[in-house]
Amino acid sequence: MDNHAARPASADLDRLTAYTYLTVPDRATYLAIMAIFTSTLLADLSAHDVSERLPGSPAADTIAARLESLKGWGALLPSSRPVRAASIREYHRARSRYQLSPLGERIQRQADEILATAQA
Repeated sequence: MDNHAARPASADLDRLTAYTYLTVPDRATYLAIMAIFTSTLLADLSAHDVSERLPGSPAADTIAARLESLKGWGALLPSSRPVRAASIREYHRARSRYQLSPLGERIQRQADEILATAQA
């Protein structure tokens, strides 16, 4: 029997990284952020946008770091939308925009389903 055939490929293991936000100490914040992305009709959001929608949210810089982590884990993608700003302040607020990755959306929906079932 070939043990190598039973091992997942590296790409399969890399996709598991997108689940990381469910296991980190600040997972409640990450879950809330991902819930915002899955519940909105907007294609992309900035840290400022997320901060406005998150009750009792940490500072926008903290949210920006969380969004960057979610991007690194594969749950979010950088937005391809060009930034249009009338001022430097507006540019800084809108420059880093993110959108939900297909894998991130699937993982969040699964997490929501598991949490809803566990509470029932």
